[in-house]
Amino acid sequence: MYASDEAFWQVYGPKTEWFKGKRITYKDYMDARQFSGACRFRRHDGGNGGHQAWQYAAWKGAKKIALIGFDHQHTDGRKHCHEDYPRQVKVGSEVVNFGNAECTDFWVKVMNSSAQDAAAMGIEIVNLSRETALECFPRMTVEEFTERYI
Repeated sequence: MYASDEAFWQVYGPKTEWFKGKRITYKDYMDARQFSGACRFRRHDGGNGGHQAWQYAAWKGAKKIALIGFDHQHTDGRKHCHEDYPRQVKVGSEVVNFGNAECTDFWVKVMNSSAQDAAAMGIEIVNLSRETALECFPRMTVEEFTERYI
């Protein structure tokens, strides 16, 4: 489970205790980039956690990556593939500020660049998102993906 924003972990972290896998943060991502030598991607983090998550998986050796929920656009009035984050949430005595996807055009531009780098490194990435502005990865449905790969 990857989330780059500290605010996510403060607010939603306790609600993810059911998840038994590894929890990865932006710090892990930055450490991986630092220890992997020069950054292999032209853009470092893409400005969003999803971009960082698949790059982290690539640095850990993944050669096949499936993306889901990568709208990179405002779909049906929402700024995420899920409901928008609240602007502020009170956690104990602290107020935590959230941002919502305001720079999707930038995300698409950076993803296009990183997609070329991934392909050159032999990393196969498919986009399973129902709605998406990304055209840089082959598309398939979740059903098609599971038939082919699982």
